[in-house]
Amino acid sequence: MARGSAFGCAQPKHCLVKKLKPKRLLILQHIANNDTLSQSSMLRQISDDFDIPLSTLKLNMKALFKIGMVSRERVGDPLTLTGDGKSALAGVQISDIKG
Repeated sequence: MARGSAFGCAQPKHCLVKKLKPKRLLILQHIANNDTLSQSSMLRQISDDFDIPLSTLKLNMKALFKIGMVSRERVGDPLTLTGDGKSALAGVQISDIKG
């Protein structure tokens, strides 16, 4: 299966961003801008700042790990974006995420 075909189009990067939910893009944006926070600290901060339930953010974070957009060395370490995570954020503005 060609890369991107799981998203149903020929341009994987465009399809990936299009298929990502706004909360997942928000999490990716925070990881890109806060490379020292642990997962728990970062999710609490997003929850407080955007009034999003922590449980919702945890489910979205789990999905980001599953699709390979986020990684970390071990539990408690800061999160990092993988190549796919960085590609998904390339060209995305904060105004695109809200919604």
